[in-house]
Order: sequence, then C-alpha cells, then structure tokens
Amino acid sequence: MLLARLKLTASGIMLIALLSGCKIQIQVPDNGRVTTISGNYACEALQTCEIDVADLLFNETFIAEPAEGFQFKGWRPETGYLCGNLTSSCPIITSGFEGNDALMDFLLSDEVFYLAPVFNVCGEPCTLAQSLSSDHTPANQTLLHSLIENELGSEPFYLVEYWHIDQDNPQTDIMLAQYDDVLAGQLVLVGARIAVENAVFKQPNMHEGREWSRVRVIAYPSPQAFLAVIQAPSYQQAVQLKHQATLAVQSLWVKAIFANPTIDPFPERQEIYNSNLLTRREMALYPDGTSHGLSGAEAQQLYNDVVGEIFAESGAYPVFQGSVEHLVLGTEDGWEIYNLVYYPSVQDLVAMSTDPRWQAAHPNKGAGLLQNSVMMTTPLIDPKFP
Repeated sequence: MLLARLKLTASGIMLIALLSGCKIQIQVPDNGRVTTISGNYACEALQTCEIDVADLLFNETFIAEPAEGFQFKGWRPETGYLCGNLTSSCPIITSGFEGNDALMDFLLSDEVFYLAPVFNVCGEPCTLAQSLSSDHTPANQTLLHSLIENELGSEPFYLVEYWHIDQDNPQTDIMLAQYDDVLAGQLVLVGARIAVENAVFKQPNMHEGREWSRVRVIAYPSPQAFLAVIQAPSYQQAVQLKHQATLAVQSLWVKAIFANPTIDPFPERQEIYNSNLLTRREMALYPDGTSHGLSGAEAQQLYNDVVGEIFAESGAYPVFQGSVEHLVLGTEDGWEIYNLVYYPSVQDLVAMSTDPRWQAAHPNKGAGLLQNSVMMTTPLIDPKFP
C-alpha cells in the first residue's frame, strides 16, 4: 500500500474518548475509499494515510465509500482500531480531551490508532439501492432486502414523497417531465396510480430547516407492484433524472389508517391541503414540565377532538391518514403519522387558527407531539382517494 501523510493543525478528527493517540492511520483496501464530510481528507484505494492530530480542534467525520459493486460492512473491529462497532460514519473529536491529563498525554505522544473500512461484494438489495440512490438521496438497503425477500406481505400501501426541486437548473422541468413519463408507464403496468400531486406554497414550521417544493403520494396495490416498478431498467435510468432535478427527496412507506373521497363543498373557492408529518411523545410534555397524566397520543387526541368540531363548521376535513412504516429514500426522521387535510381556502384555515376553541386546545398539540412538519399545498391534480 502507498503511505500518504496528512497533517492536521487547526481542524480535526474523532468521536469518543477512545481516541487517545496523536496519529490516526487509515488503511483502505482495493474496493473503496475513505473521505471526510468536511472534504479535508481523502484516502484512496490501496493507500495507507497517516493524520497527525496536534491540538484540541480536531473534529472530522470519516465516511467509507465502497467502489461500484461493493457495500460498506463496517469499520474493522480489532484492538487498536477506531469505530470498530460502527456500520455508519466515524466521527472523531479531540475537544473533550481538555482538562484530562491522561488524554492530553496521549495527544502529545507518538501513539498510533487505526481506522479501516471493510467492504463486501454487493448483493441484489445493494445493487438495487445503488441504482435508486444519489448523493443527496440514499435508498434504504435494509428495506429493499425485505422487499426482494418478499417479507413485507401483499397489502396495498402509499408511497409519500417530498421533493425539493432545483429551480435554478434550466433543465429541471424537462428532466422531471421525462421522469414522469416513464413512471406513468410503469404505474399503469402494475395497477398503481398517483393519488396526490401538490405544490408546496408555504411551510409554517420548516422541520430541521428542510425546504420542500412538491408532495406526491402514489397508491400501490402491493409491495410486489412497487418492486416491479423500481426494478424496471427504464425506471432506474429515469429516476436519475429526478435526482438531477431535485436537491433532496424524502420517500416514506405509509399504511392507510383511513382515506376519504375528496369532496369540494365550496367549488368556487381556492382549496388547499395541509400535508403533515408528526411523531407523538411517549408521555405528554406541557409548558409546566409535567404530562398532566396524559400520554402524547392522549394529549394529541384532545386537540383533535376540538379541531374536529371546528372542521364540521368550516367544511374542512381530513382526507387521508396513515402510519409511516418504512423510510424508502432519504434520511431518517423517525416519523410516525402522515396526514392530508382539506381546507376550502387559506382564509378558512386562518379563521380556524383564531377561533378561541382552537387556541385553547392548541397547547395539547404541542404537549403531545415530539416533532411535526406542516406544509400548505395546492393541488396540481384532483386527489384520488381512497
């Protein structure tokens, strides 16, 4: 192997107090590479790279990148090797050494620690995940394995997708149109359909700063139908167009709790649909720091009961609700529930929020929810439920 020497002075490396030396040696096999999120370091295939850790400002996260046809199994779990129990990225930080004489002695010594990824030949789920992934949107390989092994049953489900569309790319509309043409053809073949196609025009609470432009919900008759679509060579080519036209994608596997036919009681008005993701607390948490003896679900239901009364008066109603079963594409947010709510107009939604009953009930919502994402959307097609 080649020996590459990288020096570190004011930037850094590692997670835990397991790092007690002043050098890290990265050993890379011939079927991948190691980089860092910051971009400061890259150790290529068949290289051995040494990094000198010279101060308390070392703060880097190492990523194992498999070559095509391989998958990352984990970091080598041997004595003297860092992050040996991790199958994800390896963060290394030295700031916690300050004030600890023993750790500072190691930092100033010639101690060497090792970091080595292990890559395996990629199986069918891994190959499929690679074909569906992009830099900004990884596929859930574990889910794809269960899908290929026919472990997910045969019940229908909904695929809920959030897109952050790249509006600065002049080819975006063309690429998305080409993707949609291929997708439409594949959906027809398996008896699936697009149930919701909505444009986001406002995000009242932008969860973790994530911005979304489009909400799409696809109804699949079975997991096998979904697998047939994503395994189609034409789809695997087309999905890369979607990735090129977007800055982020989140795709969730949702099992329906209820789905109502869409009825517009005020056809002359501009209807909107709130697209919501939420996760309830195990126990409610009110501003006074107590649960009031309620679970998160119970506190949320108190809010829902009052909102239901106001809905009946205003013409608003819940169109769809489902439980989030799996992450398909994107990053994990731990969402529990997805729902879509119809409002006759923005004005009706605003009027609801100023209703004294709603304001009195709203603290129950805050107490019951651990996290919540709300998007105000307008329909590009008529929703097709159930």
